[in-house]
Amino acid sequence: MYPEFDECPKGDITSVQAAREATIEAGSRRVRPFLMTTATTILALIPVLTSTGRGSDIMVPMAIPSFGGMIIEIMTMLVVPVLYCMVKESKLRLGIEDQLFAAGGSTGQSIPDQSTETSS
Repeated sequence: MYPEFDECPKGDITSVQAAREATIEAGSRRVRPFLMTTATTILALIPVLTSTGRGSDIMVPMAIPSFGGMIIEIMTMLVVPVLYCMVKESKLRLGIEDQLFAAGGSTGQSIPDQSTETSS
């Protein structure tokens, strides 16, 4: 489905340097689409935020939270990969096995289906 992800073997991160390289590679793949989405939303909100005509007294307060959310989204783009790398490095230094990552996101355990269970 996504050939660019097929070339990334799971479970290769066995050192701090490998964790950092994987974080930088993954971050560089997601920066462009992330910034394009955020930039178009911010640019679309600028005319609403700077309007002074009829209806602006209602539209500006509605646009402010969206604009703030986009600013927070930009910060999230930088913070989340760093936090992931920090946790991965800590696990490597402490010798904690990361079962979810080593199994490629699957531990082999199934999550029970909530829809089939009945409550009494």
